[in-house]
Amino acid sequence: MNAQRFGWEQLLPVQQWILENTLKITPTEEDERPVKRTQDTMWALNLTAARQFHAREGHLQVPRKHVEHLEDGG
Repeated sequence: MNAQRFGWEQLLPVQQWILENTLKITPTEEDERPVKRTQDTMWALNLTAARQFHAREGHLQVPRKHVEHLEDGG
């Protein structure tokens, strides 16, 4: 369902009509669309996560499946 909502512009008018009138599915709003992050933004987020992990754990030997949840404001 999300694929149709996010790709609404690629659907044919008849497909859009069917989704709207039979399934009550509407296209996504601008605020619902995922934010595309630049490589610089991703680097900054990863660096922030590494600093947070190091401050808490005292090392950077991060387990492979570990996910660091960044604290707000830091």
